[in-house]
Amino acid sequence: MDLLAIIGLALISLTDSVAIGRGDLLVLASSVGFALQIVLTGAFARGTDPRVLGTMQSVGALAVCAVAAVSFDRLPASLSPGVGAIILQQGTINLGLVWVLQSWAQQHASATRTALVYTMEPVFALAFAWWWLGETLTPRAAAGALAILVAMIVASVGPLLRRSLRPDRGRIPA
Repeated sequence: MDLLAIIGLALISLTDSVAIGRGDLLVLASSVGFALQIVLTGAFARGTDPRVLGTMQSVGALAVCAVAAVSFDRLPASLSPGVGAIILQQGTINLGLVWVLQSWAQQHASATRTALVYTMEPVFALAFAWWWLGETLTPRAAAGALAILVAMIVASVGPLLRRSLRPDRGRIPA
C-alpha cells in the first residue's frame, strides 16, 4: 500500500525531469517532521487530555517557527492589522484546533491510520485546485490521485478482510 501511495504521489507531483531540488528536500524534511509528529501524538494521545496535547504542540510549533523566522528571514518592522489577524487565525483556530482534533482522534486510531488519512491531502489539494481555480486535471494526475485513494482504502479495509478470511485458530469445534 505504501508503494502504491508513493507512486500516486509521484504521478501527481513529479515532472518529466526527475531532478531533486532544494524545494523537494525541504518537502522531504517536512514530511519527516509530520511523520514524527504523528508518531509522537499517537504515543502520548491515549494518556493525555487532547486539549492539553494539542495546545502543547501549537506552542512548540510557535517556538520552532519563531526561532526559524528570526534566524533565516528578515522580519518586517511592523505588521498590518490584516496580516496580524491572519497570523492569529491560522495559528490559533486552524493549527491549534487541528492538533487538538488530531490528538482526540489518535486516542481512537493508530498512528498508521492517521498517516493514511494524511496521504489524502494531495488528492484533496488537486481536486480543490481543479474545482476552485479551474486548474487542469491531467490523466497522469488523476491516475496518481486514484492510486493514493486505492492505497488508503486497501490499507484500511485489508486488515479487516484478512481477519475475516482467516480460519479460526485454536477454536474447539462445538
